Amino acid sequence: MQKMAQKIFSHINSLIKSILVTAILGLNLHAQSLPSQITGDTTLTLANSPYMADVSITVDAGANLTVDAGVEIFFASSVTMTVEGNCKMNGTFDIPVKLMPQDTTVNWGGVRGSNGLILFEHVHLSKMSTAFNINGGIIKLSECDIKNVSGSDVIHINAPDTAIIRNSNLSGNRQLAKQDAIDCDNAGQGLVLFENNTFAEYSDDAIDVGNQSNNITIRGNRINHCVSMGITVGEGSEALVERNTISNCNGGIEVHNSAHGILLNNTLHYNNTGIYGYHASDSGTPTSGASAEIINTIISECQIRNFAVTSNSNLNFRYSISDTDTLPGETNLMDSVQFIDAEGADYSLQSSSPCIDKGIQDTIIIYNDGQDTLIVPVMSYLGSAPDIGAYEFNPSTAITEKKETPVKYMLGQNYPNPFNPSTTIKYNVGLHHISHLQHVDLSIYNLLGQKVVTLVSKEQPSGEYIVKWDAAAYAGGVYFCRLVIGNALIQTRKLLLIK
Repeated sequence: MQKMAQKIFSHINSLIKSILVTAILGLNLHAQSLPSQITGDTTLTLANSPYMADVSITVDAGANLTVDAGVEIFFASSVTMTVEGNCKMNGTFDIPVKLMPQDTTVNWGGVRGSNGLILFEHVHLSKMSTAFNINGGIIKLSECDIKNVSGSDVIHINAPDTAIIRNSNLSGNRQLAKQDAIDCDNAGQGLVLFENNTFAEYSDDAIDVGNQSNNITIRGNRINHCVSMGITVGEGSEALVERNTISNCNGGIEVHNSAHGILLNNTLHYNNTGIYGYHASDSGTPTSGASAEIINTIISECQIRNFAVTSNSNLNFRYSISDTDTLPGETNLMDSVQFIDAEGADYSLQSSSPCIDKGIQDTIIIYNDGQDTLIVPVMSYLGSAPDIGAYEFNPSTAITEKKETPVKYMLGQNYPNPFNPSTTIKYNVGLHHISHLQHVDLSIYNLLGQKVVTLVSKEQPSGEYIVKWDAAAYAGGVYFCRLVIGNALIQTRKLLLIK
């Protein structure tokens, strides 16, 4: 019976795929073909949609291509659209413009810019080798959705006059080899702004700025699960990096190879390392360092370390907070940040957070040993001073935390840390939909990954627990506390025993 059901399901699945392929082919057969050269003013209308690009298209210098809301353009395998003139695609939230492959089993080539003007609003692009490859000119993307890109860069921008990418969603693929979402080089002729975008699942960096780029602002982006860095600024570049949230990456923000970053009001959570002051080679050897001013920034729950520097790195922390280790500098805090729901990526602050009113309003930032000055726009804030982190606490819209049995799993940072010889560890066992009791293992490991002691190994009901580790018999150094509930690794914390 089970085999028969599987055969029926397989047959139905194949039939559905066949119907979809037939429908797509039918659309392509009735699609209006686009010419290889667009030499004058041309408008693609919804009434004549869909359109078909059998060969690569060039919008000539002086020509204007306008694409109305709801238009669909199918591209043959590896076919590209090159913009030397002007190309405007004007979708809406309900009726976006769609650019997609003719055959879902292959990729089309993507959009190329050659000193042209590209203005895309509410455009969905899918399954291409590179979404945008821009050399010079102007590119402005707003409310766009980009996914299923197979190349090393989703968007590559070189020497733009202006580049603005905002309010867009860029989805990556961690299985690809070293894919960046945005790679920007040689910028500085005009404004470069990457603002309020969402990036996830990239096999390299979300945003990579390099090759002597300047006049760069990276603001308000949400970055999650990148194999390498959330944001990288390198090769002599300068950038203002503010109010971004970066989580679950190898590194939150990296400045390297004589670059300089102003890192203002960012929230970095659950990355292996919060901030890198250098770039590591493939073998892991640090290369040339860089400098950064880190102001009003949260560095929370780093799995390895808050920051990493080499001999010629200079990271200056001011009015920032860590919940794992003490940051250098007298104006920094070490305390529990108290997010509303970090596991659910809500990095808003609870009303009792120590980050509230503890930042600084610094509109003139002097760096490079007093040689350079950056003017930062005045920040709006509530209370007596700006808050630390990406999100300003607003008491009128704040969520009140419920004081009840916890529904999440959580391993808190030990306190004190560093310690000698004992320290306190808190953890939560959340509710479970199958059983009230769950097996809890809380153990300490050394740097070699060897278990040195088991603190807890038993069935426990949901609730908050506190244990102490007396390490008088152990050598000083770095240890890791690991919480495992059931068969799932929940969290790891770094502990520093000083003797």
